[in-house]
Amino acid sequence: MKRWLSLVAGLSFMALAACSSRSSTAPAAGSGSVASVSPPHDAVALAPSYYRVEASIDDHIVPFIIGIAPEKPEGWLWSPDEQLPLVVESRAPLVLRIPVRGIELRFDSSLHGQWKAAYYFKRDFPLTATKIASPSVAALFPGTDAPAVDISGSWRFDIKEFGVGRGTFRQSPQGDIAGTIIPPEVGDLRHLTGRVTGTRLRASAFDGIHGFLVESAVDRDKLAGEWSIAGIGTFPFTATRDAAPPTHLEMKARMRPGKTRLDIPALDKPPFAGNPVIVDYFGSWCPVCMDLTPELVRLHREHAADGLQILSISLEPEGDETETTKRLDEFRAAFGVTWPFTIKYGDDFAAGLPPELVDANGFPVTIFLRRDHTVAAVHTGFVSTASPAEHADVVTLFDRLSDEISKR
Repeated sequence: MKRWLSLVAGLSFMALAACSSRSSTAPAAGSGSVASVSPPHDAVALAPSYYRVEASIDDHIVPFIIGIAPEKPEGWLWSPDEQLPLVVESRAPLVLRIPVRGIELRFDSSLHGQWKAAYYFKRDFPLTATKIASPSVAALFPGTDAPAVDISGSWRFDIKEFGVGRGTFRQSPQGDIAGTIIPPEVGDLRHLTGRVTGTRLRASAFDGIHGFLVESAVDRDKLAGEWSIAGIGTFPFTATRDAAPPTHLEMKARMRPGKTRLDIPALDKPPFAGNPVIVDYFGSWCPVCMDLTPELVRLHREHAADGLQILSISLEPEGDETETTKRLDEFRAAFGVTWPFTIKYGDDFAAGLPPELVDANGFPVTIFLRRDHTVAAVHTGFVSTASPAEHADVVTLFDRLSDEISKR
């Protein structure tokens, strides 16, 4: 497997054997609830419980905050910009499931526990929780020093093993920051939440699959620090105020010389034959895919009269196929997907991609096919709403490509 895709998939430091992939088709499901929640409207009256949780990732601690409703079996992963749903499976001991992602957070009576992520990382991570009065960035990253620098704005990031990307941040007068970092081709870090205290930046993001920690020394025109990825490793970076290239739009992925079509037998059969198709290589384990899927649902709906079809091929790790089907059923319901998914099992995700592609180093992989099924474009990664301008750029690109392949 290529090192780059290994980093994206979260399996880079495992000794992966070449696996023969098995294919199956899961039935389509109707639309359901969206994949984020807000605390209940009666949250003040019913006093939800909040906890600051520390995930121990080798030599680093990734903090995050969870909220739990007092009566309903539900909770949420808290950040100022996004509330991801939790299902309370048990209160004593406390067991929380993160829908779609298929991840559990388990705690004993002393609030020590495990981030149960073995199907994805092939390992679990220790957790320690502390009850807090209410959620805040200051509770997430305690500190009394006032921010010495305002890092609001755009930054050019040079990240070891990834290359040159971009970052965008918003900072409050108190030093609270929100934003993201966009490495080339792989999508963004989603909703980073953190603080600048003195000349130090600390930020994290946790969604059950990704556990990110960003720590950096800061001054007015330079950042120097490390980005730690749970289960993957730590990557040094520097950042400056220099203009960053549009790495969210520039892709290395392309067809091999002399190749113009994908060898996917399903494309020759209804409903794909003779219609424009977006081929979507994704995974239930992939948060970036969850950001992309609502856009695919929208494009499918808006171009229904043009016959636009979506062929979604889910690359899933070997393991419990019943649990995989459950994750994908939740995925469809969460995002209102109406077309079926094809599943390919194997721990070498790169082997699941079409051999006609080269340099498809990011994930998800989205391939736009004209009516004659020649390839119009290949895109890797996606950018979430954590970076509104870059997100809008990618959505505009997908709109343009969908219009192009749908022409009669």
